[in-house]
Amino acid sequence: MRKTVGIIFASLLAFGAVLGGAASASADPSHPGGRDGGGTGRPGGDGDHRGGGDHRPGGGNNNRPPVRVGVQIAGIQFDSPGRDNGSNASLNGEWISLVNNGRRAVNLRGYTIKDRANHVYRFGNVWIEGDGGRVRVHTGMGRSNGDVRYWGSRSYIWNNNGDTATLSGPQGRTIDSCSYRGGNGRTRVAC
Repeated sequence: MRKTVGIIFASLLAFGAVLGGAASASADPSHPGGRDGGGTGRPGGDGDHRGGGDHRPGGGNNNRPPVRVGVQIAGIQFDSPGRDNGSNASLNGEWISLVNNGRRAVNLRGYTIKDRANHVYRFGNVWIEGDGGRVRVHTGMGRSNGDVRYWGSRSYIWNNNGDTATLSGPQGRTIDSCSYRGGNGRTRVAC
């Protein structure tokens, strides 16, 4: 009899803990689960974490990852590997990556990326898949194909000592931005 009461009591305690955990998780609207939020969805990552606070919705609350929905800047390789010798290979070692954390593919036609010096890249009819799809834009010349694009610049875009990337939508509204400071051996940043 005692064993049965003990088992029932332990079961009730476990059930209460499950209910309590579910209630606290559902009561926090800044940390939704599901496919569109709660985490970065960055398999493999795009570099080091940037310094400073996160200015996106849901950032900075109880050390939880920021809510990530839609197309955003994923990372920037601001210092190409090796010497900066100005060759096309060196220019293409520099890139910016976008990620789509939404469920649906997005046509990037009319979206722009710009740096602090107002170098602007404008997307044509380019689709970025949903559920973590990525598009990478290399600085130099090349043949754009699918999720790999080329800015077509003959000089470096991203400053090694720090810069700001801004992603804007077709109507010019800022969607996301990522600032970084170079140095300390860092060559890229995750945004």
